[in-house]
Amino acid sequence: MGYGDRIQKIREEGMKVLEKGLESLNQPEVGLGLQVFYNMGELRVTVDGLVSKYKQMAVKSVSNALDMKAISGGGYGGGGPGGVQRHGTPQLGAGAKAREALWQRMSGCMDQLHSILLAVWHLQRVLSKEA
Repeated sequence: MGYGDRIQKIREEGMKVLEKGLESLNQPEVGLGLQVFYNMGELRVTVDGLVSKYKQMAVKSVSNALDMKAISGGGYGGGGPGGVQRHGTPQLGAGAKAREALWQRMSGCMDQLHSILLAVWHLQRVLSKEA
């Protein structure tokens, strides 16, 4: 096992500890994971990468929740006047099932956003204590 392999192994283990700590909101684990990257001179890059990852997760969650084609894809709306529906324009207002699907998706999205924001907030709290 070469030097580069050892460094990569340390990064992987540090990230596992850090992500586990963020998921469980465990300050000592988050601190330990951050310490690994601080000692390697990679703290800023690692934190920026994590925040970017969480941002992408949030954007994807909202996009999926508001994907009108998926929501109305089950034959929910009744179409436009005379049964004609414009291409790419789902008719959401006509079906109770579509409204229910939207609210279910929004509920799941809010749960995901809550988890993401808690993780980022927790990361910020631990970083402010370490400073």
